[in-house]
Amino acid sequence: MNSSFDTIIIGAGSMGSSAAYFLAKAGHKVLCLDRYSSPHVFGSHSGQSRIVRKAYFEHPDYVPLLNRSYQNWRMIEEESSQQLYFETGLLYLTHSGTEIDRGVRKAAQLHSLPLLELKNSDLNDRWPQIQVPENMQILFEEEAGFAIPELTINTLIKLAEFHGAVFKMPESALKWTTSASTCTVTTNHGIYTADKLIFCSGAWSSYLLPELKIPLKVSRQTLAWFETDSSSDFSPENFPCFMIEDSEDDLFYGFPVLPQVTLGGSGGLKIAHHKVVDYVIDIQNYTPQHSISLDEESLLRSILNKYLPGANGRLLQATTCLYTNSPDGDFILDFLPEHNERIIIACGFSGHGFKFVPVMGEILCDLAVKGRTDLNIDFLSLKRFD
Repeated sequence: MNSSFDTIIIGAGSMGSSAAYFLAKAGHKVLCLDRYSSPHVFGSHSGQSRIVRKAYFEHPDYVPLLNRSYQNWRMIEEESSQQLYFETGLLYLTHSGTEIDRGVRKAAQLHSLPLLELKNSDLNDRWPQIQVPENMQILFEEEAGFAIPELTINTLIKLAEFHGAVFKMPESALKWTTSASTCTVTTNHGIYTADKLIFCSGAWSSYLLPELKIPLKVSRQTLAWFETDSSSDFSPENFPCFMIEDSEDDLFYGFPVLPQVTLGGSGGLKIAHHKVVDYVIDIQNYTPQHSISLDEESLLRSILNKYLPGANGRLLQATTCLYTNSPDGDFILDFLPEHNERIIIACGFSGHGFKFVPVMGEILCDLAVKGRTDLNIDFLSLKRFD
């Protein structure tokens, strides 16, 4: 096989598979490498479901990217004849004046997003499955829901291959270099060259890009599924996704019970703790776990008992995934300096990147082909760390 390509992508997970799809669809010769067979449990995309939302408390400049991402979800679904995104709505249970409460409201106001403010009586009428203390703010984003990450990645890989992309998995990138005219990647199986090189390497970004010099901290995150007293009460037709700000430092999120026949999984309600505390020091020897500690289970059960008592049943399944955290929690999307715009990096998605998969592929394609994108990504550039 010819070892020369227009673009080589390192990492065939969420962002890498999307970039491969957009580049191949645009007629470019693409090679995508991954040290594991993607999708896999060694990255940030495992765990059956990811929340998709627009009222972005992290930064309002993400919203236009999300609008484009929603358009691209529909385009990918239409081309593949496969539903990947499911609109259930999203409940935010927050406290007045916190960063999340202010951020959600600000994003909705700036971008004219439909956002409902509910009272406890409204909640009891609509979703009696969830109990909320009187002092909490209740917001509901109708145009939100969840995506299936493993199915999305499989779909993007199939579409990319249909358009001519080459995937080599498992195959590890060991070394890369650039010259005035080309990029060269050495793997455990061969040597490949390309005009452009895109790093979508997740938790391995610091290892593969030592000259990036931005401290990316990798953290282990736990996910768990619990049996409910009525699966129909917590089905996607009858119950939304949720985010619970139990205190200003503790954010929990979860999903309705997904149908096992069509979407797999354990059949339980999924809940997770969004807090970066458990760092992975040696990513080269990281091993995913399929259990949680008694303390971790106890914490999740305390939230279920307080807010969702009907979902505090038997622990059905637990697993882990990885966050690759940038210093400020925002993505890093830019050219690597001093490589003549041949090296593009997409990393530091900090546990909230998956909903952007369809637009990140388009942006990475733009950067590789045109050297720029019409979408505003200035706030994600490396210059903010200067």
